[in-house]
Amino acid sequence: MKKLGFTPTSIGDENFLFVSSCTNKKYTGQNTYFPPPDDSPKRDPRWVWGFTLIETIVSISIFILLLVATMVILDPIHQLAKARNTQRQANLNVVMNAIGQNRADAKGMFSCAAGPIPTTTKLMAAGTNTAYYDIGSCLAPIYLTSLPFDPSSSSSFWVSATNYNTGYTISQNATTGRITVSAPAAELGSTISVTR
Repeated sequence: MKKLGFTPTSIGDENFLFVSSCTNKKYTGQNTYFPPPDDSPKRDPRWVWGFTLIETIVSISIFILLLVATMVILDPIHQLAKARNTQRQANLNVVMNAIGQNRADAKGMFSCAAGPIPTTTKLMAAGTNTAYYDIGSCLAPIYLTSLPFDPSSSSSFWVSATNYNTGYTISQNATTGRITVSAPAAELGSTISVTR
């Protein structure tokens, strides 16, 4: 026995269904419109289209799971620390280039009012502290407009050639004469230095 084939009509009133083929003896061979059953969503004003609470909770849970996975993969704190380390490396290269220009202008010797570059590691900062080497006036404003300073150290700053603290150290090997500048505040366990 063949079932009735009900399909929605594309013409006419959308609250009715069109019977395309009918094996019921009463309607055989006729194209007839039938109203939808009384329990149809179109007839029941209580029927509301939307999401259930479970669907909403599952969707939010999946979204949070994807967000957490993205944060773990990207790790913004680690990425920012890497960016600061890259900035430190660039800053040290800028200082070394300025020192190289000073040496080129002075025929191979570093010319500075603070004296020769120390053979022990000292902080490049202004002041009378014996742990400081005041290189500011030797490089700025002739070779640099300002000395770069450590991006995350709270004690690092630049105001002028007489008021600054780069947060970077400098030393010269007494045997080879090679100069090393380094960033002691490097993050992620990195050692950042430039030697020339």
